Amino acid sequence: MHNNRITTFLIITLLGLLLAPFAWAEDELLMPDQAFQISARSDDPDTLLVEWQIADGYYMYRDKLRFSSDAVGIELGEPEFSEAKIKQDEFFGEVAIYRGHASARIPIKRDPGAPETITLEARSQGCADLGICFPPHSQEIKLALALAPQPAAAQQASPAPLPLLGETAATAPLFANDEGGELLPPEEAYKLAAIVEDGRRLRLRWEIAPGTYLYHDKIKLALIEADGVALGDYQLPEPDIKKDSPTPDGTIGDVAVYHDQIELLLPLTRSNTAATEIVLEASYQGCAEIGVCYPPQRREFTLALPGISEAAAAETAPAEVTPAATPATAESSIPLSEVDQITATLAGGSSLLVIGLFFVMGLGLAFTPCIFPMIPILSGIIAGHGGTITTRKAFTLSLVYVLAMALTYTLAGVLAIAST
Repeated sequence: MHNNRITTFLIITLLGLLLAPFAWAEDELLMPDQAFQISARSDDPDTLLVEWQIADGYYMYRDKLRFSSDAVGIELGEPEFSEAKIKQDEFFGEVAIYRGHASARIPIKRDPGAPETITLEARSQGCADLGICFPPHSQEIKLALALAPQPAAAQQASPAPLPLLGETAATAPLFANDEGGELLPPEEAYKLAAIVEDGRRLRLRWEIAPGTYLYHDKIKLALIEADGVALGDYQLPEPDIKKDSPTPDGTIGDVAVYHDQIELLLPLTRSNTAATEIVLEASYQGCAEIGVCYPPQRREFTLALPGISEAAAAETAPAEVTPAATPATAESSIPLSEVDQITATLAGGSSLLVIGLFFVMGLGLAFTPCIFPMIPILSGIIAGHGGTITTRKAFTLSLVYVLAMALTYTLAGVLAIAST
C-alpha cells in the first residue's frame, strides 16, 4: 500500500512537470484584445477609419472582418480593406490574412439630426503562429464623428467683433459668428500668458473659452534655451474628470480636463545668478464641447530673468498649486482600473487580507476552462483503482494530485520571475 502511494505521487508529479510547459505557453498566449489592438477615428464626415495593430506571431483573417452599429440615423457602407497577403491555412485553406497592421475604411451615410458619436462593433478572427486559433471576437469602440461642412452662407457671414480690451475668456463667445458656424482659432480659445514672477519663479495662466476644455495630460512644459536655469518640480492643478468625452486619438472615454482658467507657478533652479534670458516652451491640446478637437499647440515665450544673490539661488523656490476654476465638478482622483485596485490591495494590505485574497482567487481559477481538461485525468487516476477504493484513499489521491500541481505551477512561476 505504501509503495502504491509513492508510485502514484511520482506519476502525478511527473504529469505536472510535463504539463508545466503547456501552462507556460498558455501564459505567453495573448488575449485577442492584446493580440489585435483596435483603434478608430473619423477623418471626415463620411468615412470611418478602423485600424488594428497586430502583435508579432499573430495574424487576422480579412474575410472574417464584419462591422455593425445600432446608431440611429447612421448607415454603414461596404468597407474598403487594406491589401492582405495570401496564406495557405491549415484550417480554412487559401485565405487572405494581415500581419502587423490592418485597416478598413468604412463609408457612412448620416441622416439629418443623426448623433455626433457612434459605437462601432467590429467582429474579427485570428490565429497565433503556435497553431492556436481564437474564436470569432467582438470589439466595441466609441468615437466622435467629424462635423459636416457648414453651408456657404454660414461661412460668409460677417464675423462678430473681437472681445474688448479687458474682456476675459469667460465672457468671450465660442464661435466667431452668431450662427455658430466657425470655431474660435486655438489662440483665442486658449489664451496663454507667461510672466516672470521673480528671479526664481514663472507664472503661467490659461484663459479657456466657454464650450472648450484643455487636456490635463497634454500639458508639457520645458526650457529650451536656458543657460544655468532649469525647471523645478511643479504640480498641475486638480483637473475635472469628464465622462464619455472625446480623447485626443478620437475615441470616447473618461478624461482629465480643465475649464475656464488654470494658473500655475513654476519654480526655477539657478546656477547662473546673473540676469539672463530664457525660452519657455509650452505644449497643450484641447477640444470643443461639440466634439471637435484642436491639433496640439506649441507656444514659446522669451522671458528676461533678473539677477539673484548666491544665497537666493541656493534656496528652494516655493511651489504653488492653484486649484482648478471649477473644483465642485472635480473628483479627488482619476479612477483606478480593476487590475490597479487589486495591485494596490496586495501592495498595501495586511498579510491575512493578501492570503485570503489569494485563496478566493485560487478558488475562482478552479472554475476556469483551463482546469476542465484536468478533471478526466484526476477521475481516471481515482477510477483506475476499481470499485474497491475507499473514500479516504480517493481523497488522498486527489489531495496529492492537487498539491503536486500547485507545487509545479509555483516552481514554474518562481523560475519565470527569476528569469526576468
